[in-house]
Amino acid sequence: MRHLLILFWGASFKFFCHGSFDTNSSLLELENTYINWKSNRGSNFEKHVFLPTRQKDGNGVSIHWSIEDDKIRLAAATRAQGWIGFGIAEAGGMPGADVFLFSLVKNGNKTSGEITDAYIGEGYVDPTEDICQDWVLLHYVAENGVIIVEAERALDTKDPQDRPFLDDSNINMPSHRIIAAWGDNDVVFHGPKNRLQGSIRFYGPSMTDEAIFLSAMDKESEGYFDLKANGYELSTAETIYKSFCFNATDINDQKVPMDSSLHMIGIAPLINTETAKYVHHLVVFSMPSFEDGSGCNEMYGEMIYVWAPGENAFALPSAAGLPFGNNSSKAFMIQMHYNNPQGDEGIVDSSGIRVYYTSKLRKETMGLLQIGDPLVRLAGNGIGKGLTRHEFVCPSSCTEEFMSQNVTVVREMLHLHQTGVKIVNEQIRNGQVIRYSQAEYYDFDQNGLFAMQQDAFNVNSGDSFKTSCYYNGKKGEIFGYGSEDEMCITYLMYYPKTDIPLGVCGYVESGGASDYLSESCLASYDSIGIEERDLGRVFGTEKEGDCMLTVTSSGSRNMNNW
Repeated sequence: MRHLLILFWGASFKFFCHGSFDTNSSLLELENTYINWKSNRGSNFEKHVFLPTRQKDGNGVSIHWSIEDDKIRLAAATRAQGWIGFGIAEAGGMPGADVFLFSLVKNGNKTSGEITDAYIGEGYVDPTEDICQDWVLLHYVAENGVIIVEAERALDTKDPQDRPFLDDSNINMPSHRIIAAWGDNDVVFHGPKNRLQGSIRFYGPSMTDEAIFLSAMDKESEGYFDLKANGYELSTAETIYKSFCFNATDINDQKVPMDSSLHMIGIAPLINTETAKYVHHLVVFSMPSFEDGSGCNEMYGEMIYVWAPGENAFALPSAAGLPFGNNSSKAFMIQMHYNNPQGDEGIVDSSGIRVYYTSKLRKETMGLLQIGDPLVRLAGNGIGKGLTRHEFVCPSSCTEEFMSQNVTVVREMLHLHQTGVKIVNEQIRNGQVIRYSQAEYYDFDQNGLFAMQQDAFNVNSGDSFKTSCYYNGKKGEIFGYGSEDEMCITYLMYYPKTDIPLGVCGYVESGGASDYLSESCLASYDSIGIEERDLGRVFGTEKEGDCMLTVTSSGSRNMNNW
């Protein structure tokens, strides 16, 4: 099996939601080669979106696609002269990504194009060519500094070295995380600027994910208000927790009728571009009214929302909302966790969230269930050296006691820190695992709050959960609240809301205080050292049986000089 030396995407690049952009503000739109291609062949594709670089300098990749029966036909266009790469990323970066590379190959006086199906395992390493080459090259144009490649593939190749294109038409389901890169030489190296990360809703309209969310809010919301850390100057400490409180007057000053009964129906992160690298995560609590800040404490409130790098805006399902205003919560606290490992000075942040609301109350109330070790009661305990697995079991007694009816989970989010390499959450009914979710190649730098790309699912009274977190300890890392420490948490956003105390089914050490938790919702805990094979990763393994196609790449390319 041949390794492809293709450094697509740098490890230091993170994706954040930091404002809107014009999907047509592309220098590619000015290129005659692209204009002519759209005129002659663009009608072969139903949908189109332009993904810009982080610099928003007019460069990027235009993606055109159509889905017919069980296949996707896709075109990628950019300003380049040597190659272009495109991929579906598990977490938003290179680890666990399924990619294809189109490159121009010179053979004497002739130049031809070839496409290679490849995958990336753990880390920021060279992609490996798939055993089964499932992308079929249909057509390409390479002239005047523009490359346009058209290819086709089955939506689901059943190949563990590929990732499927899933039906993401429901706005509550995360869209596909996309990476792309390009270059001018036959040495496949993009440099710091010729790369991008983004998201595409392949079963949605020809709009960016952000534009789809804003369109939904334009139709359903009656307004919005912001909860932000306005002008907060970070200290030089590595780990900083800072809470910001907002009472009814603060919200009312943003022209929100707090004397009315209202529902939150959408939440969007507002992360400042200049300070994004310092924002580790944020948590939002709703609570009773207070005026002087004395009642602004998480122990008086209820966690309703959590954000970490990689999480986009979230539209609540049409059946549920988060109540506030009259006869409900009248105040909020946003807790910011900042990470300043270099002790930088003079860093001023105004990040936060934007909340969209309506007075047309929805039938159900949204709830947030936290399982694993959400209270971080393992703080101070080491994760262990090398590969380890830490398991937390939320018992069936919790849902038996507090779920009088079945609930619907619309979003499942998995959370580790830097040394985490994999996380699995299993749903167990009558002693049998009925479903599970996982981040096989967890990458906190790209997606600190890993939202599962899946349909909504039901939880019945008597169901239990097992959250398994895998780490690769190297420097004596411990569990804790610090940026350099570890956590193990699964968040479930669901409806209708239950009365589980604090919304927590978590671990409490033997003999430890559990004043705020129900005995029925105390999780058990175990840990063990493991070997690499015990990670049980499937993506990247060889397919059993024959390939769907027998297409193989041909020719050679100079990629060993990056």
